[in-house]
Amino acid sequence: MYLKNDFKIESKAKNIKLLHMAPEDNLTKLFLKFKFKEYVCGDLFLEGYKYPNYVKNMNLLELPIIDNSFDLVICNHVLEHIIDDKQAMKEIFRVLKPGGKAILQVPISANTIETIEDNKITSKSEREKHFGQYDHVRIYGQDYIQKLNSIGFRTEIINIYENYKNFALNPKENIYLVTKK
Repeated sequence: MYLKNDFKIESKAKNIKLLHMAPEDNLTKLFLKFKFKEYVCGDLFLEGYKYPNYVKNMNLLELPIIDNSFDLVICNHVLEHIIDDKQAMKEIFRVLKPGGKAILQVPISANTIETIEDNKITSKSEREKHFGQYDHVRIYGQDYIQKLNSIGFRTEIINIYENYKNFALNPKENIYLVTKK
């Protein structure tokens, strides 16, 4: 809803080069209808999963993309799965054009000031116990904004609940929109 109605992505599409990491099916179906200047979908291919032909095998820790390439990056619910999330954030920063924007959604604990992570926790059961899901390596706290800003981003927190009450959105979930300075 934010991208369509507030960001007005469809009317801007012809001027936007978009990198979409771990592309969600519903968003991708919508985006494929738009006439982006360039639309690249990337994901780290894992054994046992099938990926559509339009998705390229890309590691967010070392993107095969030249610097300052994209106007917009969308990376939803990926960083909590990556041990070196700071490197992944740096890669997103690197491939964004100056003034480019990224939406970097992660699960955030409203009750935790500092991010909880421990790289010694490696078993699925222990990760589920400590981080809420077997394939998560952290629970982000309220310091997520500082983490993003430490990379060089300017972070804007957007809550769209009031504008879209009929869509059953979580009133406490914000959009984390970052801009490359």
